[in-house]
Amino acid sequence: MSDPLSTIASAAGIISLGLEVLDRMIVYCDAFRAYNQDAEDLGHKATGLSRTLKHLDDVLQQRHAVEPSSRQQIVDLLEASNVTLEKLQEMTRKIPIPPKSSKTRDLAQRALYPLRRQALMDAARLLDTLQGNIDTALGVLLLHQGSVAQHTLRHDVQAQNMLLQQRLDEQDTQLERMVRIQSCSSHREAVTHIKQESMIRYMLDSKLPVAPSLLYTMQSENSRAAAAMSAIDSHSTTHVRRQMPSGKVTHHAPQSVTALQRKHTEVLKRKIHLHSGILRFSLSLSLSITQRAGGYSIGHTLTYRAITPYDFDELMNRYRENPVNHANSDLSCCRYLFESGVIKPSDKSRDGITMLDVLLIKDLGFSFLFPNSWNPHAFLEVMDYFLKFTAPLEDNSGLEGTYLNHFVSNAQPKESSYPLIARLVDAGSYITDFALTPFNRHVIRHIIFNHAEAVLLSAEARAIACEDEIALANLISRGQLLANDIIGEWKAIGLVLGWPSGVSLLLETATRPLPGDCISWAAQLNCLSSVELLLDAGAPLYTFHLSEGSRSRNPRIIDLLVDEFIARREHLRDFAMRYLPESRWRSLGVSSSCLPHLNAPMVYNALRKQGISVADKLDPRKQSLHCWGQGSEIVYEEYVGNVLFEAGLSISHLNKLYDAGVVDVDSPDESGFVSLKGGYRVHPLQDILSRARWMISKGANPSNRLPGATIPAFHTIFHESMYQLERAASRKDSIAEAMKFIDDEFAMLDEENRNFLIAIIMEDRFSGRQCACSKAGWTPFASWVRKPRHHLNELATVAIRQTMLNVLRLMPACSGTAGAVIRLFTFEDLDLEHICPGESGDCQLDDAEREVVQGIQEEGLQQLEELTERSAEQFQGLHVPLVRFMQECWCVQMQEYLQRDRQLSPDELNRIRDLGVVDLAPAAVPLNGDEWCVVLHPKVTEDVKS
Repeated sequence: MSDPLSTIASAAGIISLGLEVLDRMIVYCDAFRAYNQDAEDLGHKATGLSRTLKHLDDVLQQRHAVEPSSRQQIVDLLEASNVTLEKLQEMTRKIPIPPKSSKTRDLAQRALYPLRRQALMDAARLLDTLQGNIDTALGVLLLHQGSVAQHTLRHDVQAQNMLLQQRLDEQDTQLERMVRIQSCSSHREAVTHIKQESMIRYMLDSKLPVAPSLLYTMQSENSRAAAAMSAIDSHSTTHVRRQMPSGKVTHHAPQSVTALQRKHTEVLKRKIHLHSGILRFSLSLSLSITQRAGGYSIGHTLTYRAITPYDFDELMNRYRENPVNHANSDLSCCRYLFESGVIKPSDKSRDGITMLDVLLIKDLGFSFLFPNSWNPHAFLEVMDYFLKFTAPLEDNSGLEGTYLNHFVSNAQPKESSYPLIARLVDAGSYITDFALTPFNRHVIRHIIFNHAEAVLLSAEARAIACEDEIALANLISRGQLLANDIIGEWKAIGLVLGWPSGVSLLLETATRPLPGDCISWAAQLNCLSSVELLLDAGAPLYTFHLSEGSRSRNPRIIDLLVDEFIARREHLRDFAMRYLPESRWRSLGVSSSCLPHLNAPMVYNALRKQGISVADKLDPRKQSLHCWGQGSEIVYEEYVGNVLFEAGLSISHLNKLYDAGVVDVDSPDESGFVSLKGGYRVHPLQDILSRARWMISKGANPSNRLPGATIPAFHTIFHESMYQLERAASRKDSIAEAMKFIDDEFAMLDEENRNFLIAIIMEDRFSGRQCACSKAGWTPFASWVRKPRHHLNELATVAIRQTMLNVLRLMPACSGTAGAVIRLFTFEDLDLEHICPGESGDCQLDDAEREVVQGIQEEGLQQLEELTERSAEQFQGLHVPLVRFMQECWCVQMQEYLQRDRQLSPDELNRIRDLGVVDLAPAAVPLNGDEWCVVLHPKVTEDVKS
């Protein structure tokens, strides 16, 4: 018999090949699905086969799920399909993957379809052959599952038969003893109790899977049986007493009751076995039940309870799609959904969470993004409404144990949220160890002192939350608590951060390397003492810790981290040069003029292989996130990151690192990124540009491209700086604040950074194909204009417009620049197709498709030339600033041009009527919000609102 592992590996290889081929074919067919029924049928076949192969792979990977003979039959069938799969793979290699759909590309695909139809037909014939083999394999699997389930059921019935007879004999003995020592009424109660207890013990000992509905049935039948026995008992006792003399009453009546009880018990046990067998068989058979050729299995949870098919988030979004409900609160949404009968307050989704869970998670997410705007009283109203329908809040598996745990551990509550905490306590919620974090000890103390009845904390968690130094010392002295012990979801050393005395006590018990995130947590708590204690104890220090330290409100923390980073790398370099052969440390890139940086893991591993003892704190490797378990082995990742890449470091800190020997300014890290490609996430615009200029001054090449891509660094600098600016502005509390924030960011630019920004806006450092969108080359500004603009809310739209207006103000006041800007915006609003690279620098059209696209949009390109030429001549004649011309002239004319002879759709008519507008001129029809003529000057929107 062949090795099961080799058999599974052989099947896995064939299935992997099949999935790869089918996934590529599905993508290919999707592009032509709308043009011919053949392509649509082929896409359905490929989708079904892909699901089937995934199902077979899941079953075969379970070594004990299928017996060896059946598994070998399935593998033989798959190996017979290997030739067909190789033919399909060869065919799919010759066909290109179509790009993402757009209006012009759809026309191109329609034109190219007749040339590629034969390839689809050949693939369909091969799929039919493959379908036969897969159907046979599914049949073998289904037969195997059915036989296994039948054998298991027969074996269980035989085994339980003997046990049932033994239990019946025991029950008869108990019933007869009760009859002899109790009266008729007490006899009836004892029989019912013994019967129920015996049946429950019998099911637990036998480990029979029984649905809850059957338990309810058993309880109701017990009640009916007890009532029937009461009537029989009463009738029989009266009848016997009438027939027999006093003192000579026999036990015939109780024996008849015993016989009835035994008969009822036997029937009930047979019913339990029947239901249990059916349930076990359905669970086994669900593995092989499929829809068409896909591997969709019946979930076992459907056997036990009904789960609402609705997604609560989707229901809320659909409710707010109606403009009338857009501004309504969550409370109004819940009232509508409950009162209309769509869902009930107690309904759960397939993930096991309720509507209240969804609203709590949503509110906590909002409180994290907008802490100043979050109002906990809104959720308090929602919770009070839920409590009218549901039982008191207890525990919930969808959250961290309880609602109060989830709220306290995630929201980092302030005093304004204490009423909500009190209401959660009144509703029955409580806190456990999972509520405690290093950031909320003050909140836990508030609950301990004011709501003691809602506190279920261990002694260790209580001592840390209350910052009780004596209690913590006693726990440590008795060996009940160590630094790396898990309390809730945190290690003990992490929970005491921000409490220097607690940190000092627990560090004395640290026998393993400390968690890799300790420095980050201490920096977020702005606790310099905790950071110093951790560094002295040898806590790991990684490159991203410097980024965390730069965001601390205590500036001494980042200074301390930078100095410690340099000191540790100097020690690692000295160890390598002292203990490794010179040829070895030179081959690792170690020298006296620079520090180990990106090569630090290789240097550390080389020292360990030589048997040299190196302190744990010099280990530059990052601990894996999978090493949180109690006593588990720590796993390290060979990744350090470029410290110059980290966001938040000021120019002074970068200079200190560079002067100390961190000179890898333009060396890519493990992910292929260079310093100019990142580090912009938390900076204001002034610092972003200063950082980029510093990198270039130290030797970074702004023309460098990412491995496998063609986008220059200048594009990344401009894109990232503008994106972070828009993102920060969209989080402001009002439109006025967002506009002022962006204007201030541009106004604070010094002369050097302003000139640098102007230089990179129109810098053409890309030698790609040109298209009609731009005659000035593929500049950062050109690629930014065509970047998708997702209008999440009104603030995001304002942020995009205000950023673009400030960029246009920086443009040189010349006709060449104005013509390039007008051409770019006009090209986008005409919805023409680019044949030049996109934002990533990759062109997704091949030569044949490019020619088809150019031919299809010939009329649109002619309109582009006419509109651009007319607007450029108008700009030269007016002698006004570019921004004013774009807003007052080009935007208005472009909106009117796009709306000529346009018919209103039913959706547009409904939206206009909802706004209260009856007689609306065609020139005031709302346009697409992504059109630049609307973004820069929303004339149409203003007309409708007015």
